[in-house]
Amino acid sequence: MIRGPHRAVLFDLFDTLVRIDSGRYLAGKREAAQVLGVPPERFIGAWIAASDQAQTGVLPDIAARVRYAARACGAEPDEAMVSRVVRMEEEHMTSGSSLYPDVLPTLGALRAHREVTTGLVSNASSTAALLVERLGLNGYFKEAVFSFRVGILKPQPGIYLKACEALCVQPAECLFVGDGNGFELDGAGALGMETVRVVRPVTPGPFRKGESLRFDASVDDLTRVLTLVRT
Repeated sequence: MIRGPHRAVLFDLFDTLVRIDSGRYLAGKREAAQVLGVPPERFIGAWIAASDQAQTGVLPDIAARVRYAARACGAEPDEAMVSRVVRMEEEHMTSGSSLYPDVLPTLGALRAHREVTTGLVSNASSTAALLVERLGLNGYFKEAVFSFRVGILKPQPGIYLKACEALCVQPAECLFVGDGNGFELDGAGALGMETVRVVRPVTPGPFRKGESLRFDASVDDLTRVLTLVRT
């Protein structure tokens, strides 16, 4: 049961607000492998294996991740080749990603709410910041906290606390909304946040890292979150 009161609503990004076409995503990686002259499936495996390093800023940008994955395949690409693959990755990430239809109506209503602020808390590599900008989401959040910038992944408490600090709220004053990947709802709940799981038609894959089973409410349409905000 959701009780409130809430001063902030925090959102996850991927599979909550943004969906990724996995087929197009993998096709883009295969094209990159061809440019680099490495086996496509081996490159994809190396790219995925580098996820945590990219999402915590150890690999600070796309170019660093390209070099890492290429070297794991025995290649040493020159700068021109790396730059070409970086441009391809940016294009494939943008063209293969879209907002769920219920996202903008929900965020727009919250932006107009005088007593509640909104934030974004995402386990993401540097590509996510570009994606948020290109999808037109920047204007909907007072603060966006990306793991690659703060070096902390959900469900570790530090990333949620960074968002609370930036928004000048306490965890108990927050409603956290996410699909539950990577036990993110458990992490938020452990800090005293109330949690809402958004049910999305996602396909299990290498980026699913364990599902939250404990939450305070569950919705299958993001606009229903508006009925759960208590002020």
